[in-house]
Amino acid sequence: MTTLQTINHKKNEIQEVEFFKDAECTEDFDFMDKKDLYIGGLNGDITPLVRLRNQAATWQNIYTPYLCEQFKYYEPLDKIKTLNDITPNLSKYIPEDNAVLFLSEEEYRKYCNQFKPTKLIGWLDNTDFDYKDWFQKYNIKTATIFLTHGTQSELQKANEVAKYLWENFGIKPDLCVLHCFVNQDFILNIYGNSLEDSCLNEALCNFNKIITTNSTGILPVQDTERFKVIDAKEIFEDSLKTQR
Repeated sequence: MTTLQTINHKKNEIQEVEFFKDAECTEDFDFMDKKDLYIGGLNGDITPLVRLRNQAATWQNIYTPYLCEQFKYYEPLDKIKTLNDITPNLSKYIPEDNAVLFLSEEEYRKYCNQFKPTKLIGWLDNTDFDYKDWFQKYNIKTATIFLTHGTQSELQKANEVAKYLWENFGIKPDLCVLHCFVNQDFILNIYGNSLEDSCLNEALCNFNKIITTNSTGILPVQDTERFKVIDAKEIFEDSLKTQR
């Protein structure tokens, strides 16, 4: 399996970025013979990325989970790869029988090819999309709603769709979010203030399970029956493995 070399970073007393091998930042990072570099924990600060891009050799690949689109064409960051720049195996985290629903055509066009061909795909702002006809025609019993950006507004939209599916078709969909921008308290509110199994029968709980990543650094990696936060590094490594 392809392994990314994790780089840890911190700023010294005069705000210069330094790189380390260990999370405690006590051992300097050795760039020699390292090809695929992984850096996280940026929390919106691109200074470590600029410093790393200038220090790394031209043949070294740099991966970071998330980078604001505003910096996409910022020259020092031109060769840095994010989760938006690869083809993640999203099907790995979605039950085989689940249909996949997108909230917009833009997300549908971008991610529809990243799911197995056997999965049924639909986007919900399509004026020709008919819930009843589509669910009955394909005898859909389970579904996953996919979001690129798990912002408060987008999560609320997804929750409204989930409520509709539950009330009209008896389906509690899963929710798959690539980048999450809300904290766990907001997730708990979506679940009706509970991640326990008993919540499955509560009117406020419209999702069966929420799956997201730690790409934004807001949520820690975890895995429970109802809530899973995937390490973005794992997704990068899976993608690299299929490419080589």
